[in-house]
Amino acid sequence: MHLIHLTSDDDFVSIRDHLLWHNNGDRRYLLIPPTDTPLALTQPHTLALIRRYAHQNNIELAIISQKAEIIRPARAIGIPVFPSRAASEQRRSRRIWARARAKPLPGIAPHQTDEITPTATTIAKPATWQRWLTRYLIIFLLIVTTTLSLTALAYTIPGATVVLTPLTTPLRTTIPIFASTEPSQPPTNTNFYLPTQPRQLTLTWQASLPTTGENLIPAAAARGQIVFTNLTSQTLTIPEGTPIETNNIPPLRFQTTNNAQIPGAIGATLAVDIVATDAGPAGNQPANTIINIIGPLNQQLTGRNPTPTTGGAIAQVRTVATTDVTTLRHQVTQYLQALAANEIADSLAPYEFLATDTITLTTIHSQDFSHTVGEATDQLTLIIRATLTGHVVDTSLANTHVYNQLLTTIPPNFELVPKSLSFYHVGDAQLNDNGDIQFLMVAEGLSSTALPNLDDQASLLAGQPIADAQHYLAQIYPLQSSPAIIVRPNWFDRLPYWPARIQFQILAQEGSL
Repeated sequence: MHLIHLTSDDDFVSIRDHLLWHNNGDRRYLLIPPTDTPLALTQPHTLALIRRYAHQNNIELAIISQKAEIIRPARAIGIPVFPSRAASEQRRSRRIWARARAKPLPGIAPHQTDEITPTATTIAKPATWQRWLTRYLIIFLLIVTTTLSLTALAYTIPGATVVLTPLTTPLRTTIPIFASTEPSQPPTNTNFYLPTQPRQLTLTWQASLPTTGENLIPAAAARGQIVFTNLTSQTLTIPEGTPIETNNIPPLRFQTTNNAQIPGAIGATLAVDIVATDAGPAGNQPANTIINIIGPLNQQLTGRNPTPTTGGAIAQVRTVATTDVTTLRHQVTQYLQALAANEIADSLAPYEFLATDTITLTTIHSQDFSHTVGEATDQLTLIIRATLTGHVVDTSLANTHVYNQLLTTIPPNFELVPKSLSFYHVGDAQLNDNGDIQFLMVAEGLSSTALPNLDDQASLLAGQPIADAQHYLAQIYPLQSSPAIIVRPNWFDRLPYWPARIQFQILAQEGSL
């Protein structure tokens, strides 16, 4: 990198001479203006002539300056400007040099081009991104061409699919499985035990039923009249509710039904209505038996019933029997068990089932009856809140055990068709005497005749006529139907000569093997 110190009088011609005289093979030149800025470095036209001259002579040119009157026009023309020589040599300055080289040359008026004396001609190189784009386009076109060629070749070379349907026989085995509600129940020699998963629900339920108990209860109180006799000469007031009893042991009590006033004369009488304080037929008393006045009036009055009291009666009503309580509690328990079974069943996976016999009320949080035993009512209601527990069985844990049993039923020279396998449980689970859950697991599937050495057959069938190949395969393998051979494209009614182009497909009744 060569330094050229300018003076304040330098113009385009003198700067061109500086570049010419100092041309000793260096490619990069730094113009360092003096303190007094040369007029040539502030004029865009002069700067354009300087850059074009440098370009024609394969020179990279830059200016060292911090003055705005030099920086703005120089950068607009495409000449780099650095604040110092050290800045021009830093790594990041490479991008500035590169942008300056890539910037198009400024235009020059026709009458001014004779001022430039070209000494060399430089052919512009394409930009780096253009070269990479060209390379990627070539690679892409090569890949597309190769893919199309291979695809065309694949369609041109025949390929064959040989479809074989072996003989099949159905398989089925049913074995009992046990599930224990205990956390760790070991298997025995005869029973295969599965663990269970407890599921809990807390539910609230209300139910009612008609009562069945009967009872006779007092239905009406006896009524009548009592005649009071005044023993004084004073007018006396007989308040409502004045009690008067019979002379029986124990006595029966009656009371007046209204206020009354007896005249103030000895021997004056007054009839007043009375009613028995207790309902029932016991209040039906004969005449002249209700005579004892209770209270202070018994010294001033006497009383008696001139006629019998009547109307006391009993009635038969329905009451809560002990069996009603037991029946309603049992019904509610059944309702809760059914509700819990439905809710737990909705959350089960396809391979799980709920042993409904294991659903029990584990905790009763509250239990409220509307009436007690013996209480008169036509209907008994129970509101209960309880936690129920049921046990869920994961049948997939038994699949391996049932599968091993199914393998023992495969006939000789047959093999299992994997895609035909299915496992499921049948019937309802039962609780045995030991409290274990017992159910039946079923494994079903197909077994087909084994077709060994198919890969070796491709070499033997290569190039053979289709009919001969079908006859040959039907002889060496026990098949359900004649082999189907599909050749595409079928040009010569023969299998491909290339064994790798022959594929075998084995079909069973329930799908492809």
